[in-house]
Amino acid sequence: MRQGKLSELIHNSARYPDLDECSVEVHFREIIDLPGPDAYKAVPGSQLVVARTAYKNNSSKYMINGRASNFTEVQTLLKGRGIDLDHKRFLILQGEVESIAQMKPKAQNEHEDGLLEYLEDIIGTSSYKAPIEEALAAMEALSDERVEKLNRLRIVEREKNALEAQRKEALDYLRMYNDHVRALSRLWQWYLWKCLENEERFVAQIAKYQKELDAETERNKDDITHLEMLEQHFVEREKAYEEVKTAAEAAAKDQAAHTKQALGLEERRKHANTKAKKLRKTLQEDEHAKAEAERTFEESVVKIERKRAEIDQHETNLKKEEDVLESIRDSLKDKTQVFHDQIETKQKELQPWTAKINTKKASIDVATSERDTLAKKAAALKESVKSAQDDFEEKQAAQQTKIKELDGLKAKKVSMQGELQAHAKKFQDAQAGVQELRAKASSLRQRTDEAKASQAASTSQNKVLDHLTRLKQTGRIGGFHGRLGSLGTIPDKYDVAISTACGALHNMVVDTVSQGQACINFLRSQNVGRASFMVLEKLATDRLNERVQTPENVPRLFDLIKPKDPRFVPAFYKAVGNTLVADDLEQANRIAFGGTKRWRVVTLAGQLIDSSGTMSGGGNHVSRGGMSSKLAAEAVRPEVLKQYERESEDTGKKLDDAMRALKALEGEAERLTTAGPQMEMDIEKLTMDVNNGRKRLVEAERRVQELKAQSKPDARDMARINALEGEIAASTVELEKLQTKSGVIEDAIKDLEKKILEIGGSRLLKQRSTVDGLKLHINLASDEITKAEVAKAKAEKDVAKYTSAIAVTVASAEEADKELEQLKTQLEEVRQYLDDLKNKVDAAQAAAENSKDDLETLKTQLEEKREEIEVFRQKEMELTQKLNDVKKENAANEQALQHWQTEHDKLKLEDIDDDDDDDDEEEAEAGDGDGDGGPSEPQVKQESGEPAPPKKAKQRQPTNELHIYSVEELAQFKKRNLVADSELLDEKLKNAKPNLAVLKDYKKREEEYLRRAKDLDQITDARDAQKQTYDGLRKQRLDEFMAGFSLISLKLKEMYQMITLGGNAELELVDSMDPFSEGIIFSVMPPKKSWKNISNLSGGEKTLSSLALVFALHVFKPTPLYFMDEIDAALDFRNVSIVANYIKDRTKNAQFIIISLRNDMFELSHRLIGIYKTANATQSIAIDNHALGAVKTLVAAV
Repeated sequence: MRQGKLSELIHNSARYPDLDECSVEVHFREIIDLPGPDAYKAVPGSQLVVARTAYKNNSSKYMINGRASNFTEVQTLLKGRGIDLDHKRFLILQGEVESIAQMKPKAQNEHEDGLLEYLEDIIGTSSYKAPIEEALAAMEALSDERVEKLNRLRIVEREKNALEAQRKEALDYLRMYNDHVRALSRLWQWYLWKCLENEERFVAQIAKYQKELDAETERNKDDITHLEMLEQHFVEREKAYEEVKTAAEAAAKDQAAHTKQALGLEERRKHANTKAKKLRKTLQEDEHAKAEAERTFEESVVKIERKRAEIDQHETNLKKEEDVLESIRDSLKDKTQVFHDQIETKQKELQPWTAKINTKKASIDVATSERDTLAKKAAALKESVKSAQDDFEEKQAAQQTKIKELDGLKAKKVSMQGELQAHAKKFQDAQAGVQELRAKASSLRQRTDEAKASQAASTSQNKVLDHLTRLKQTGRIGGFHGRLGSLGTIPDKYDVAISTACGALHNMVVDTVSQGQACINFLRSQNVGRASFMVLEKLATDRLNERVQTPENVPRLFDLIKPKDPRFVPAFYKAVGNTLVADDLEQANRIAFGGTKRWRVVTLAGQLIDSSGTMSGGGNHVSRGGMSSKLAAEAVRPEVLKQYERESEDTGKKLDDAMRALKALEGEAERLTTAGPQMEMDIEKLTMDVNNGRKRLVEAERRVQELKAQSKPDARDMARINALEGEIAASTVELEKLQTKSGVIEDAIKDLEKKILEIGGSRLLKQRSTVDGLKLHINLASDEITKAEVAKAKAEKDVAKYTSAIAVTVASAEEADKELEQLKTQLEEVRQYLDDLKNKVDAAQAAAENSKDDLETLKTQLEEKREEIEVFRQKEMELTQKLNDVKKENAANEQALQHWQTEHDKLKLEDIDDDDDDDDEEEAEAGDGDGDGGPSEPQVKQESGEPAPPKKAKQRQPTNELHIYSVEELAQFKKRNLVADSELLDEKLKNAKPNLAVLKDYKKREEEYLRRAKDLDQITDARDAQKQTYDGLRKQRLDEFMAGFSLISLKLKEMYQMITLGGNAELELVDSMDPFSEGIIFSVMPPKKSWKNISNLSGGEKTLSSLALVFALHVFKPTPLYFMDEIDAALDFRNVSIVANYIKDRTKNAQFIIISLRNDMFELSHRLIGIYKTANATQSIAIDNHALGAVKTLVAAV
């Protein structure tokens, strides 16, 4: 519709102003053409009436043969009969003809139509666009996905190929690793065998030492039992002392806590008492003030009543006296009437002024009374501030006194703490001195014992060494230096270690081989004994200066020896080598077995772990004395031994003196410690007083500040006072003005009364004075009543205020009294408890002192008994030490046994795939077929650049088990060979740097490669299937379009030649390879002109060309019905006649309804329908055009 609204189609005129609807019907029927120009036969029952009705509400409805329908049904129905309502090709308007000429070869966007789209809609291939685009999108998505999967496959193949070399290296490493595991298995089984041998020896030694220890214990059983009883008794008494001491301390703490509680209660009682006193004082003041207010109220009431009675009496008297005065005036009326009239007039004039003056005076009195009350309130507050300030200063002075007292106590406490610290320092020094003397006494005793043992050993010195020494002294032999252990020193700490680890210390040292041989010959000839010799000239010196890095930085024995002469260094190195010294057996085990290198380690206690793993040491006697910290020339002499004994005895006496001094210091320290809690209690009490005083000071200061703040003129009170003073001043000024104004009248009245008095004489004057006196009394009484009423109102307010304040104060006072009684009761209970507790504390402290004395006595007895049994303890300790050493060695041996067993259990052969190399060879052979060295072609799809999946891996062989050797087999092994084999393989393994993870990575890459190759095949199949669908749709579209295009182009040429009688026109593909890429060009060659594009033709030529195309399209896809709207508007009469005749010729297979104004067109029609307008309504008339045609034929014939 060309209208914007359907309602605009409804007719509207003066005759039909308000129509509700309009409708149009189109009648169709099917016919069968018969021979003859207009001969046809209607098909029965084929009539079809399509109607559409539009309403004023812009709605519409469709009807088919009188049945309600919709546009979709109408569209489908007509399309089935060849009329396409979608593209409306049956409707050819003048503008549409022009638009065909203006069409571009192809639409620039999807919202426009080009010649290509115009023809495709007619041919019907436009329906392929959407399926082709969808198929293309799906194919591109699959292609992208395939490229992604192909790239991933190539990446995986490159990663897999890159792992080949590392994989081979890893396999070689695993084979060598298995060889190393087997070597370690042999070595560690040999160590286990040695540990089992050591275990038997240690068990025998433990049994021997345990038997000796049991025998010694049996011999000293009674003494031990007695000592144990004393020790048990001492422990019990010590426990009892601790309990008594703890009870005394607990009682003292309880006493301090309750004392503190009593102090707190006392302070609270004082505070409550002060509070109660203040409340009582406030109550008294408030009651007094209330009584004063009530008294004032009562007095004011009495005074008001009395004054009112006086006023009544005065008014009665005044009335009488005024009557008398009036009678006197009446008697003088003739003489004074004039003045009386004037006075009466003046009095009437004065009455308003008098009323105003009285009112103003009353207001001044009320304001003055209120101002005086507020002033008294401020004065009372100032007095309260002064009282509070005096109280604050008094409390401040008391607080300073308490602070000074507290500072004194704190200073005394600090002094006592310093004294206690000094005593504690002395006590610690004394304790340290006692410990030092005890250690020195023990050391001197041990030194004396060692000197005695050394002297005893020197008397039985080796005969071999004595004979050789005498031989040297006589000069019969040279180059003899004596025993190796005497040619150097080592710290005493390492005596046992070197005596155990170095058996060569007892070898004799000579310079040359000949000198050694001479010594041997001498010993043999004298039958003295045997000896081993070390020849200095034969000892190697090349490794003496090597620096050895030791585990945990432990020292070598060699580095600890200080030779007597540097030339003896090779002999000591030969004797000890690189033997290391460990603190204990645990560290020795870590060093000996913890690393790849085996070390020879000895402990300070004499346990020796050989580099072979065997352990020794201990035995019946720990080896010592092989080497001393002093050279043999410094041996102990008899006089030195006596000196040692004397020093030991003197040190023992000094130890006894130090013990007594220590006991005295302990008693003094205990005294100071006991005095501390009392002082703490005093300080705490004073501190509490000071803190409470500080709080009271703060409260007093706050009270002062509050009162000062209250004493400051309250803004509202000051404003009220100022307002009242202003009101009083203003009222006074007004009063003065009123009095001034009334004074003139009063003066006039006085002058008139004076005249009357002058006329009336003394009698009138006297009566007048009497009346004035009564009036004066009345006025004074009125003033008194006013003041009494003000006082009464104020007193009434004060009574209410003080009554409320008294109620609050009474409640607070009762609460304070109740709290005070409670505090007194609690304080009495705490004090009573403290009195009872003091006796308990005294008794507990006395019991602690008695228990301490008993404990000291028992301690002395115990020390004496311990000294008696010390000899047995030393023997027991020596045997126990030996037993423990052997047990430690046995435990270390068991630990070593467990260690080697655990280490052996950890050994495991790696499972190696023996067929891996074969796989590598197969892959290499497969790779030879790829000439460029790039990724191989896939075996499945054979597409370029795609890698092939690998072959399947072969089945692996089972792992091997480690061989367990028998005892006989282990005995045949040599340790050095086993160690050499394991170290050689270990060195090779350390030098190898394989990446074992590559095997797992290779397996993973291979599996991933197979999986991705399978994914690629699947996506390739899907892509190929989609591509086949896409290509099929494109081919079908192209074939159908080219078939229709060729026919249309051929018919276009025929139609244009027929219409133009000699011209030519054709449709050309811009891109013949792809018609849909660039579109179609409509080229025309008008008669006697060159080829031109349709857009470059004139209007008539464009119309002819477009009509030729329309007629060609009619031939390609006929439509039973055509509507043409003034298609001949731009044609000349000749072309109109050609087109009209062609259309008339084409009516034999289609119905043409043409709107035209050209007679050359409509005169050739079969029927004319004229449209005209009458009475503002459209009318139509139909005329069959047969007669006109006959006339024309006749005219033409004539």
